[in-house]
Amino acid sequence: MEDPLSWTHPIAWITYVYVILSLGTAAIAFWLRTHILTPQKQQLSQDLNEIQMQIQQAQYDLKHANRQADKGMDQLSDIFSLFEGLFLALVETRLVLFLMRKLRRKPFLLRIGVKKGVEQVFAVIHNLVKTKNIDIDEAA
Repeated sequence: MEDPLSWTHPIAWITYVYVILSLGTAAIAFWLRTHILTPQKQQLSQDLNEIQMQIQQAQYDLKHANRQADKGMDQLSDIFSLFEGLFLALVETRLVLFLMRKLRRKPFLLRIGVKKGVEQVFAVIHNLVKTKNIDIDEAA
């Protein structure tokens, strides 16, 4: 152990191999950085901008679709309200017609009273349906 190390000593050769491998690894890492990683970073940066634009467009389209869906739901609600009114009017008309046939030979004041009573009942039912306290089946 007291012998001085020479340039050809086995420990020196191990050091030379280690240095060469380290320099080779550094050269490969530098080459990877300059020729692969940097261009890929630029490409990904461009892709990121495109993806962000697509996301913004998708968000705008989603908001537009939500607005259209809201309008459609409002229109459906209006149609159902119209059907409710028409259904109640149809039931009222049929009931008044049925009662008037049954009461054909009864006094005129009784027929008018029954007709007004049915109209009053259906006015209350129509108001209840409008305020959504009950649904149309319960009203029927």
